[in-house]
Amino acid sequence: MIEGLISAGAETGLAVAALLALVLLARRAVTKRFGARAAYALWLLPILRLITPPISLPSEWGISRWITGWAEKTPDPAPLYVAYYNGPAVLPPAPTGPNFADIWPAALLSLWALGIVIGGAIIIISQYRHTRHMRRMSLVPAAPLGAEISRAVRLSGVRRAPDIRISPKNDGPMVCGLLRPIIILPAEFCSQFTAEQRRLALLHELTHIRRGDLFAAAAMLGFRLINWPNPLVHLAWPRFRADQEAACDAAVLRLTGEDARANYAETLLTAARTTTQNSGRANPAIGTGLTLSLHHPVKERLMTLGTSTHTKRGAGRWGLAALLLAGAALTAPLSLADGPKAPDAPKVTTKSNTVQVIRAEFDGEKDGYEVRNEDGVKTYMRVSRDGTTEHLTREELEAEYDIDVDALLEQVPTPSNMPRRIMTRVDGEPGLTALSDAPKG
Repeated sequence: MIEGLISAGAETGLAVAALLALVLLARRAVTKRFGARAAYALWLLPILRLITPPISLPSEWGISRWITGWAEKTPDPAPLYVAYYNGPAVLPPAPTGPNFADIWPAALLSLWALGIVIGGAIIIISQYRHTRHMRRMSLVPAAPLGAEISRAVRLSGVRRAPDIRISPKNDGPMVCGLLRPIIILPAEFCSQFTAEQRRLALLHELTHIRRGDLFAAAAMLGFRLINWPNPLVHLAWPRFRADQEAACDAAVLRLTGEDARANYAETLLTAARTTTQNSGRANPAIGTGLTLSLHHPVKERLMTLGTSTHTKRGAGRWGLAALLLAGAALTAPLSLADGPKAPDAPKVTTKSNTVQVIRAEFDGEKDGYEVRNEDGVKTYMRVSRDGTTEHLTREELEAEYDIDVDALLEQVPTPSNMPRRIMTRVDGEPGLTALSDAPKG
């Protein structure tokens, strides 16, 4: 079971990594062609792939019949010889000592889970301390600023006005707090920002709340935690935040109109100069602390601002939908359903007096197989060239080697009229030597 989880996780991780690479390569081109919102929506691709369950296609679909027909055109090679044996059952010795192959899957899964727990604890504690510090150390804004805040709240469309505070350390403008968001404004907000810039800065932080960007950032942090062994996830985090801020910029300009573009650019530059504590960068450990200041290159932010609302909305939506569907289809976890899986062969708990064994070996690299009949209870195994075995179901054996087990068992000689152990060619010619002599009894 653990091996299956690790195999499925590895397959999902590779698909997520491929989609992250696609987003990182395509985000700037998508921004120029379809706008900032489309580039921000690209980040849905790896997240959706992570949570998409395996999809099983019905075997009646045309693709299943095409794949089955193609497989039938390439038959497996015939076995070199088949050996038959009737005689006393020989039980293999029980393995002794610890087996590393049984330990490493659980150890690997435990290490992955430990990384999630430690990383999640760091983020939650940092977020809690940051929000509590901001609430305790900040001040209530003055009455004139309160009137500007009320007008910005009405224009933004936020259902409930958040708590707005003034930071004595000149932090912000920024919004933090997932369940109870709080907007932090710098101490020099009224002196360093003009009235129009204050309106745009407030609209930016309120738009973050209205769009649910705080929850989106928290979800992306959860995605980052689950995929923490993947370096692309950590490389993608600041790019995701950059696209999130650019999409928020575009949303603000849709509220204010194109005439506010120049003032909005000046607002971004003023915010970058005013923020002193974080040097214009959002704290990467604070997943739900979103800041107006330029936490990625100024040139890129302003260039993105110039293309955010110039594209046609219809073309952007259709182009984005086509890109998302193509990426999702190429990496979807699809499989073919060929009916219910047959139950595994029952385990034998009692010793047998006699056993029938049919073993086939092949030329080249193809593994052989073995059919064992102990007092009517049959087991089926794949036998590699180094002697290791792997249990199969009857259906898996017959499908893999294109044989009929019942027809094969009918060829087993009986003790009354044939030697107990012989080797025979598939075409009926006798073999050169027997595998070994059966014990007499």
